[in-house]
Amino acid sequence: QYLSKAEMKPLREIQACALIGAFVERCFAENSHFYMRSWELVGMALGKLIQYGYHKKRQLSLDTAIDYEATERIFWSIYCFEKALSLSLGRPSSINDDFIDIPLPISFKMSDNPTEIQIRCLFEKQKMQPNNIKFDQPVTEITILIKTTLMSKIGSRMQEILSSVDCSTSKK
Repeated sequence: QYLSKAEMKPLREIQACALIGAFVERCFAENSHFYMRSWELVGMALGKLIQYGYHKKRQLSLDTAIDYEATERIFWSIYCFEKALSLSLGRPSSINDDFIDIPLPISFKMSDNPTEIQIRCLFEKQKMQPNNIKFDQPVTEITILIKTTLMSKIGSRMQEILSSVDCSTSKK
């Protein structure tokens, strides 16, 4: 109730919903009622991301490079958490991976006050990413999210194939 009445920007509202879901899941995992609430809260966060179109590529610019990277990190973090909860509960996921085209985050150390050079470096890497140009990425605090996301995407695809009733899907 408080969350719906809070006056926050969309991404902050989504983050708050996901963090509450993580808190509920962590604190009350033994109580299935709260565990289900966690799945619902994280599903709502993912649903809001989809509603606002944060699962889609956006136009890149030097001015939006930092915000776009933050959006990617938020989206993929919630995606991974939602996929893990859905799988553990035997529930359907809130999104079909075929609808997602936002790129993975870039392993880039973001500071609170990035310099112009850091922003330009990030922007250049973001421009190369959609063209599948390979570039070296250092190991940073975000590397684990990138690797976890790749594993979640593989698991999601496997789950889709195993649970599909469409014979053509299982041949892909």
